[in-house]
Amino acid sequence: MGMPVSPLRWRGNIWIDGLEPWAEQSWLGQKFSIGTVVLEGVEPIVRCLATTANPRTGKRDADTLGALKDGWNHQNFGLYARVIESGEISIEDTLELL
Repeated sequence: MGMPVSPLRWRGNIWIDGLEPWAEQSWLGQKFSIGTVVLEGVEPIVRCLATTANPRTGKRDADTLGALKDGWNHQNFGLYARVIESGEISIEDTLELL
């Protein structure tokens, strides 16, 4: 995008390092665990205009949606998941596909 883009724009609840871009899209309908929690991928998160706003100033200053559409032909960024078994998640936990 020609500028630094803060991850805070995406408002993620859980961030997973070390994956290929959009790997989570293959988890739709699939169960996975993080820590002692078991989740199931429900649907992709289609991003909204909130991602275009600078998290520090609140002013729209980046065409994040256009960049997603132009670069990857979609505006997905993340995955909604349903909790199948509750438990605990810690920062160093890894994700395991079940």
